[in-house]
Amino acid sequence: MSIQLCENGLINNEFPCENVDVLSFMTLTEIGGGNTNDIWGWTDDLTGKEYAIVGKTSGTAFVDITDPVNPKYLGTLKTNTLFSVWRDIKVIGNYAYIGSEASNHGLQIFDLRKLRNLSVSKVFESDVKYGNNNAINSTVFGEGFFTTSHNIVSNIDNNTIYGVGGESRGLNILDTSNPLNPKSQGVFNGGYVHDAQSVIYNGPDIRYVGKEIIFTANEKWLNIVDVSDKNNIRTISTVSYKTYGYSHQAWLTEDHKFLMSNDEKDEKEGMVNNTTTYIFNVENLEKPFLFKTYKAPTNSIDHNLYIRDKIVYQSNYLSGFRMLDISDIENNIVDEIGHLDILPDTDALQYLGSWSNYPYFKSGVVVLTDIQNGVWIVKPRYLSVTASTENLCYGDNLTIDLTCLVKIDNVSIENLPETVDFNYTINERSVNITIDPFPEIDNETYNFTVVINNTYRNDLSVTVSNC
Repeated sequence: MSIQLCENGLINNEFPCENVDVLSFMTLTEIGGGNTNDIWGWTDDLTGKEYAIVGKTSGTAFVDITDPVNPKYLGTLKTNTLFSVWRDIKVIGNYAYIGSEASNHGLQIFDLRKLRNLSVSKVFESDVKYGNNNAINSTVFGEGFFTTSHNIVSNIDNNTIYGVGGESRGLNILDTSNPLNPKSQGVFNGGYVHDAQSVIYNGPDIRYVGKEIIFTANEKWLNIVDVSDKNNIRTISTVSYKTYGYSHQAWLTEDHKFLMSNDEKDEKEGMVNNTTTYIFNVENLEKPFLFKTYKAPTNSIDHNLYIRDKIVYQSNYLSGFRMLDISDIENNIVDEIGHLDILPDTDALQYLGSWSNYPYFKSGVVVLTDIQNGVWIVKPRYLSVTASTENLCYGDNLTIDLTCLVKIDNVSIENLPETVDFNYTINERSVNITIDPFPEIDNETYNFTVVINNTYRNDLSVTVSNC
């Protein structure tokens, strides 16, 4: 499948959609075989190229998505040991850190710079295989340290990797300041951790600003943990909810005020009607509370979610990829603003469909895994832009009208000539921009980019002439 636009609520007259276009699709065979699971991404700071790192039962696939309409499969890093349904990846700098529940898998560390300038796909080897022999404590809970893990958690600000879940159970901590020689910083037993997010806290609770805080999903509850001092890790608070089935994963809003969480069993066990997202107020880290629940129009099981700017990107198994607007979350308003149902025949309560997605590429492209089918490369319609003209006469101003899926906080323009200025007026989700006269160079074309909320980008061009 090549580029397919969302038209009249459908992709290719088959897949229900809203504000999401499909740029390309890669089958399991095209990414080296094996069902997919988790996914992460890497942007090469040298070349600007964007890469999807796709977890599979058989290992980890690498895909160059710089041209998202024509993605290129670069090869697979084989599993350390056995095939596994569960594999997870995080990236710090130029290195991928890969864990799995495959027996004795440990942690694979892979130098992503190997992906540069590849002309043919290949089978890769790990640069480092980290396991029991590297650990401070050889056993944890009677099992090998970092023998297996369910998820990998990263903090890019302090080069720390955490293995969670699997036989490791709690937080298994690695300093990866030297990626090829990681150092164990011990373990923390705060109960079984299924998944987590680590941040350098910069929210409203001034007692913890600047500290490393981890928000963990622990099956029946969520923990907030201060891990600033690795020799004195402590749980700050715990919060749960009446309809828990399996507290699966959670992610912070970028202002660190709210924690969005999914539950992998509440729908299946009949605890709720329709797919439910739990929203916790964490403005006081010592007293978090359930602020709101969002109920989707579907009844599928929800899985991973991530947040960028004011949008929640959800992979909800058989109802596929969903996008929620949280611009007005403080006013108790959460709305779905986009979706792509990759398996439209059913929203049954089964663990099939979209496992995860990665929404952090500068290009705005989102890549999502489809467990039994492959990888979707999509582009949400973040912006709708109309320019007054593509051909400007000397002395005239260029005006641009723009609407965004979410509330607009700020506007910037990249690559304007230094002598050109612009003004704008914001009205909620729309903005009117006026750009002052361009230099008077006959038939000169100027290419520039409008950026909204430092996140959403639209390329424009105008040709100036003496008319």
